[in-house]
Amino acid sequence: MKKAIVSLALALVAAVAFALPTTQDVEAQVRQGNYSQAEAMMNEVVTARPGSARAHYVYAEILAHNRNFVKAADEAQKARQIDPALSFTDPAKFRAFEQLLAREQSGSLGKQRGPCPPSIVRPVEAAASRRCASAPPAVNTL
Repeated sequence: MKKAIVSLALALVAAVAFALPTTQDVEAQVRQGNYSQAEAMMNEVVTARPGSARAHYVYAEILAHNRNFVKAADEAQKARQIDPALSFTDPAKFRAFEQLLAREQSGSLGKQRGPCPPSIVRPVEAAASRRCASAPPAVNTL
């Protein structure tokens, strides 16, 4: 009996230690401007949940903020393949994000001065009015 209780306790501790980051965890990192940490957290999430269109989309947004537009476009494409109806977000917002990624990859926005905020921080509206601000913007809900 003691062995079973100890095994159960160890299993619970291991589960807590290896828990995936939550949306709130990622949002907190974004609010604090820790985009590298947010990127690492979302990488962990998409690795553990490769069938989550929402996770791939949020990961794409963070990658875009970190100016990794090629990988961001790949993650956005994965999100679209998983859920072609785009039910994980506003379809118009997603299409605008894809267009922004395409423009960034083609260089049509010109040389950027700083990191571009992902759509969780309204990149489409921001891109229309600036060349990527350096101040961390407000965060929308993931």
